[in-house]
Amino acid sequence: MADAIVRATAIRWVTDDQTAVIEVGIFDSDGQEHRIIEKVPVLTRRDITSASAFPADLWIKADAGTVVGEHVEVTLAHPVETTEGLTQLRVAIRDVKWL
Repeated sequence: MADAIVRATAIRWVTDDQTAVIEVGIFDSDGQEHRIIEKVPVLTRRDITSASAFPADLWIKADAGTVVGEHVEVTLAHPVETTEGLTQLRVAIRDVKWL
């Protein structure tokens, strides 16, 4: 169960074959953007469709780990991974909300 949500940006609509898929970006605490391509229902309960305006602010579920200064280690929920195969990221504390 996720205990936090992490700020992300829905960048574009990928496809609506069977289940809608979007591309999402998350910035780590070093300013590097990580991309996720995933089914909409896995990432959010928001009603995002091909007609939605992109980019759009989004919050996705994660498990918060160690907090060091202004940074938080998070593990993406469900398990979601970035296009680089990462499931854990270090993000700025301002980009995390605890549930």
